[in-house]
Amino acid sequence: MAKRLNVVKVDSAEVQGEGSFVVIRKFTFGELKAIRKTAKSIEGDEDVAIEVSTDLLAAHIVQWDWVDEFDAPLPQPKDGSEVIDQLTNEEINFLSQKMLGAVAKKNS
Repeated sequence: MAKRLNVVKVDSAEVQGEGSFVVIRKFTFGELKAIRKTAKSIEGDEDVAIEVSTDLLAAHIVQWDWVDEFDAPLPQPKDGSEVIDQLTNEEINFLSQKMLGAVAKKNS
């Protein structure tokens, strides 16, 4: 039976250390179209663009075991998107890339 693989568990060792993971829900095509439309409508307003991006990332992270710089567990993004502000640029880029579908089958 077919099983949709848009929710995947991804090894995040490259940004959070060995054994770490994040469970993400990849964007659907419809969501990507809506994102492009929103991006065009807010072009030039960086503050709004950052806010929208933060909410999108948080909404697509199902679960993680990530920690902060003191190895304290980070809150789950579903409990509040403000946790995204604590991430490094590398972590944000990693999440964005994986959510856009760059997840290999071996990570599922």
